[in-house]
Amino acid sequence: LIEMGVIALEYLDPITDETPSDTVERLNRIRKTLEKQAAASFTKPKLVSLNGEFTITEAIEAIQKQTGNKIVLPGGAPEEAEQKKIKLKLDKATFWRAVDELSKASGMQVNTIGGTAGQLTLVPTDQPLNNIPKDASGIFQTSVLQISATRNLEKPQLDYCGLRIRVRWEPRLSPITLAIPAKTIKVVDEFDDTIAIPNPEAVLSAGVQAEIPEVEFSIPIGLVDRQVEKLSSISFQLDAVLPGRKESFEFEKLGRLENGYRQSKAGASLSLEGLVKNEDLYGVTLKLAFDETSNALESHLSWVYENEVKLIDKDGNEHLALAQESAGRSENAIAIRYYFSEDPAAMNLIYKTPAAIVSTPIQIKLVDIPLP
Repeated sequence: LIEMGVIALEYLDPITDETPSDTVERLNRIRKTLEKQAAASFTKPKLVSLNGEFTITEAIEAIQKQTGNKIVLPGGAPEEAEQKKIKLKLDKATFWRAVDELSKASGMQVNTIGGTAGQLTLVPTDQPLNNIPKDASGIFQTSVLQISATRNLEKPQLDYCGLRIRVRWEPRLSPITLAIPAKTIKVVDEFDDTIAIPNPEAVLSAGVQAEIPEVEFSIPIGLVDRQVEKLSSISFQLDAVLPGRKESFEFEKLGRLENGYRQSKAGASLSLEGLVKNEDLYGVTLKLAFDETSNALESHLSWVYENEVKLIDKDGNEHLALAQESAGRSENAIAIRYYFSEDPAAMNLIYKTPAAIVSTPIQIKLVDIPLP
């Protein structure tokens, strides 16, 4: 099974309360090995090799095929934009370097408003594509968008220089949280002097929204001497919490299962906490728990409510939940009650969730940053 690689995870049975202990031990050993392989693959940047002349549509299709990242043009895009011929020369380039080259050649840019989760939208632009300092060497693309200097005449100790940093991620990813520990930030000016970071114990965080494929950070640094015209480099660690490979749980004929019936896969477990009738609706309460969550279930995070859940009747018809509500939360578990219009007792339930929550540190370095 291990020799088969990550694909073998698709065929491993879930662990239930009836699974013999020796089978549990063997399944866990196999899963642990394969999950490490999956996590390592998941956090590596996808690479693109593309050399020649292509239409924009052909180039997009090739990049999608090689990376698994969905790229689209907006509805109503002029045909001449789609069929415009461009030249690309990419040899094992990261996805973000490929997007940069595609944007420069086609006169298009990433649309950051009105987006859709899981895809990148490119739109035509009349504006020149500025060569802003960026790091596109990994699964994230990090750019410096703005630098401002503030001098407080009343309280000079509050003088500072602020950097606005944008972080984008490959569309195949759906980050749960992103943060920058201030103690990891190192700023060096053109004279190789290190600039102090105020409040190095702080942790800078940004809210992630599924439909917007980027976030921005405001990084404060000490006020820079006027003789300094640029920063030689700014480096920091981006702590990313990512949902790992999705696992599918299936409960057959819910009405026959006792409350507390549970299945486990890859460090995640799903249990049935009861069926209730609420006026014209039927409620199904499920509890999702993790061995390790990397704080992914904190109360302000909504990703778990986006997990797929559906009922399948005896004829194979799907029934989706009409509503859902929280039914309890702890540090590593959350219970949610889903409401359906049909009685679920004789139906099967399918629930899909990222099972392994991957916490990975990403090293970022940006160079040659001009100062105001």
